Amino acid sequence: MQEGIAIELVVTKTQPELNLATSYSLELPATMTIEDLQLWLSSQNVKDLQGLAEAFNNAAGFAIFGKAVPASTRLNQGDRLELLSPLLADPKLARRQRVQTRRSERASKGQFDRWTRNR
Repeated sequence: MQEGIAIELVVTKTQPELNLATSYSLELPATMTIEDLQLWLSSQNVKDLQGLAEAFNNAAGFAIFGKAVPASTRLNQGDRLELLSPLLADPKLARRQRVQTRRSERASKGQFDRWTRNR
């Protein structure tokens, strides 16, 4: 007979200037994959677990202890499963915009900009 396993599930909710993470301790009936966990959460009639099932549907990906894994990954005793939220902005584009803003500020103050030579 298979014993149950205990895992930690971390759900992040990203808002424009605030990151919130909520941690849940789950006792699962048996070893299962991430996909199986999603189905199991959907089948439970507990209100909190229904919210977790919705968080699974909105997740951009999954990670175990910070390492990205596919949904077919088997969960083990003591795993920390993280539901990854989608990116709010393209990192390269955001950096370009920050640099352009700093360059404009320096140029308006008459300060030397070694990259653009105050063009």
